[in-house]
Amino acid sequence: MPPVKRTLLNILTLTSLLLSAATLILWIRSEYRSDSLLRTKWWTSESRAGHYRLFADSNDGLLTLGYFARSYPIDTKDWPFDHTRVPEYRWTTMDAHAATDKWLGFAYDSSTEPALAYPGSPVTAYDVARSLTLPYWSLALAFASLPSLRLLARLRSTKPPHLCPHCHYDLRATPHRCPECGHLIASSDHRF
Repeated sequence: MPPVKRTLLNILTLTSLLLSAATLILWIRSEYRSDSLLRTKWWTSESRAGHYRLFADSNDGLLTLGYFARSYPIDTKDWPFDHTRVPEYRWTTMDAHAATDKWLGFAYDSSTEPALAYPGSPVTAYDVARSLTLPYWSLALAFASLPSLRLLARLRSTKPPHLCPHCHYDLRATPHRCPECGHLIASSDHRF
């Protein structure tokens, strides 16, 4: 294998191994603490305004990634609240709570529902929500697969140093030429 490819594969394997270790740490933490990272972005047009939220939630061994959006009609006297006071990024943490039932921890939720822009208003706002829930064990397994495959390949390719690289004949008696296939052993192939 060329040195550049080997170096890139080594870097990719190390990154995968580090991500697997980080996933295991987050998995253990998620059993005791519930963490959320939320990004809110506001937008306006001539007739409507709204916001969307991207979120990541970690609890009970599950990682949930999602998107939530809501749009309102613009009415300056009835605008629900001042969006400039809402932080764009927010991190929260609390005690872990029981997760809802999912198939092996995997779930995908999608909904579009009418919502009230503010109490007493007609239904003019809509909520759109999407979320994907993954168990940490599946992420740890995915990240650990490349290092595991590389280790397995390396263990399988390790041959005793006294064998011919072509026919695997024992070369301890004739270290410079294989008596079986006649292959001339170079000094770099001669490892015993």
